[in-house]
Amino acid sequence: MGSLKAGIREGWPPPNASLPECQNSGRQAFPEAWNSGKAGILEVQTSGRSPKFDVIQQFTINELFDTREALIRWAKKIEKQNGIMIVIKSSESGGPGKRPRVHLACERSGKYRPSKKKEEIIGELKRKCTGSKKCDCPFELLGMKFEQWELKVVCGMHNHALAVQLEGHSYAGRLTEKEKVILKTMSENLVKPKNILMSFKADDENNVTTIKTIYNARQRYKLIEKGGRSQMQQLIKKLREYNYMEWHRSNGSNCITDLFWAHPISIDLLKIFPHVLIIDCTYKTNRYRYPLLEIVGVTSTELTFPVAFVFMNHEYEDNYTWAMERLKNVMGSNTFPGVIVTDRELALMNAIHKVFLSTTTLLCRWHISKNVLAKCKKIFDRNETWEKFMLQWNLLVFASTEIEYQSLLCDLMVEYHAYEEALDYVRKIWLNDYKEKFIATWTNKVLYFGNVTTNRAESAHAKLKRYLGSSQGDFESSWKIINSLIELQHTEIKGPFEKSLMLVFLKSGSPIPPVARNWHKYRYDIAREWETPYITQIQAFLSLINKNVITKDVFDLTDE
Repeated sequence: MGSLKAGIREGWPPPNASLPECQNSGRQAFPEAWNSGKAGILEVQTSGRSPKFDVIQQFTINELFDTREALIRWAKKIEKQNGIMIVIKSSESGGPGKRPRVHLACERSGKYRPSKKKEEIIGELKRKCTGSKKCDCPFELLGMKFEQWELKVVCGMHNHALAVQLEGHSYAGRLTEKEKVILKTMSENLVKPKNILMSFKADDENNVTTIKTIYNARQRYKLIEKGGRSQMQQLIKKLREYNYMEWHRSNGSNCITDLFWAHPISIDLLKIFPHVLIIDCTYKTNRYRYPLLEIVGVTSTELTFPVAFVFMNHEYEDNYTWAMERLKNVMGSNTFPGVIVTDRELALMNAIHKVFLSTTTLLCRWHISKNVLAKCKKIFDRNETWEKFMLQWNLLVFASTEIEYQSLLCDLMVEYHAYEEALDYVRKIWLNDYKEKFIATWTNKVLYFGNVTTNRAESAHAKLKRYLGSSQGDFESSWKIINSLIELQHTEIKGPFEKSLMLVFLKSGSPIPPVARNWHKYRYDIAREWETPYITQIQAFLSLINKNVITKDVFDLTDE
């Protein structure tokens, strides 16, 4: 409440001034209570009429207000304490010969004034039920500014019962300007409406706002923010506002069919760590049922980072090719991914091969195992036989040499010749055409840093859907959540980077950084070129630092 200053303007209102009938009746009926100033809410019984409630004493105050807003805040505080809803009936800013004033009245003041258009009768059709909270309540307060603002009770009578609970009364549950600002900030930070309401009630024990009010206020904010733009226009505006790299294309009817976007920090990370990308589609992220293609990468600290997202209207090869071409534009002309891991989505695989000619495509071993399980388990009559089959299949997948692979494959075909259907499936669907993309003897020839499944992308999908909470959001609301998630992930990635600059990873002998573990194991021809210079530098470093420096064991070349 605004500041109050003690005092009363002499002669206002005059002691014997004529009062409205409702005030005279209260003074005549209860003279002692009227004069003492200690009366509560008084119920006045009138013959043949509904009882009236006298609240004159509650609004009689011998204090002055610095501002109009302070006066209104005080009146509204008293109204909530007494089950009354007050609205501004009229207000005047003043002028020549006039003082600024404000008239406050009960929300049920006045009479219902039907619209002529609504009252028109067409044939025999009439409205079955109508209603209004207006009952011509005479209650009225007058605030007027002299040197300061003063409050006068014009009429303290209510011709209706006072509210027991204020929840559900539109005026009582309105948000203040401060609450509107808080609601906007909390909505932008993805706070749920129920949590916003709980926050308001925790700050103000007299708050009677309902969840419907919160939803309506959020909707009004969204409409104002859009400014008449469509969902897609608003989304593109936001992408440009946040400096995203964005491309889109449309069909003949000028409707956007595909939309690609990448965060500027994600682009920087991609240029530093382009070696392994994992690509996969997820669904049920928007009400329009557009698949969302998610591209993720891996940092040197083994954390997943989002590279780009693509809304596509179809999962055709043309859509995937367009998305891969945009990814190529993001990476630049001199940078290409060494390995792309995906599942057996033929359209996506063809698009990758068409755009990234020198990139190796690996298939997700986890998805392959799930497919073998789904197609072959029902063929086996005994669970024990099935488990042995899967054990030999996994040994085949992890065969380290071609000779070992051929030997294990021969054993598999001989031992399970009675299950021809299962053997045909694994041979024709996976081994004949795709063995180079998931069998260890071939995948070990490329630098994939241990990423042989799409689990990183699947985890990113699951995290995204937890944040979305619903599959019925529009494009803009989905993007807001994705943007917040991206920024949180970037924060998580920065922590290990900074920590790695403060720690010294050393080991006596021939140390090697943890990130280079797979380099040496799978690309010894390259590793040996930098092995000697690296060891020389470490030894020089050891000669300079204190012998008591804390070190941590890492991968040692001599252990291999």
